[in-house]
Amino acid sequence: MEQHENEGTPDGRILRPLDRLAQFPGPIAVAHESGSAGRVASLAGDVVNDEPWALEATYHESGQPCLAVRTVRSPQGMNPRGLPVENVSIQILNFLNRANRSQGPGLTAPSKESSRIEFDQVRIAVDRAPVQEVELPIDGAVVRGTRTDALDAAVVELNWHGQAVFITGRPSALEAIALRTATPADVDHL
Repeated sequence: MEQHENEGTPDGRILRPLDRLAQFPGPIAVAHESGSAGRVASLAGDVVNDEPWALEATYHESGQPCLAVRTVRSPQGMNPRGLPVENVSIQILNFLNRANRSQGPGLTAPSKESSRIEFDQVRIAVDRAPVQEVELPIDGAVVRGTRTDALDAAVVELNWHGQAVFITGRPSALEAIALRTATPADVDHL
């Protein structure tokens, strides 16, 4: 299994955000312009066995990550061996790690033990957090999902066109969020 934060090609070329968008096998969700998220600050991708797995549009406020919209393709047609785990705990852990990295380098490099402890803390907090049913508009249509708030972060999980969409951010960033299908204009400035 291969996973790369900045998805590339088998020959080592890094794909531009426009190419990532074009090669993804389904629609990509992004925050609607009318919300407070602003423009997409980055579009990162993951691949599994040389196939696009997920694309994540990240939004910043005052130079800090405030929101991430991750679209995960359907695993249908893919070899189920080695597929990554995508769940609320992973989304919160990744979001909090990015938010902490943006505040400057840490004093020490994380160890395997400290990473395991951090993951366990997030998993326990998510397991204890209440899960609320929510409805969010995507392209004007209401999509039902769930919202979990834990550790000063929130995740909304939706099923959209057979794909999983995770919206992760500070709880206030998810209060009036609306999504839509991404277009090349959303990432051509990257």
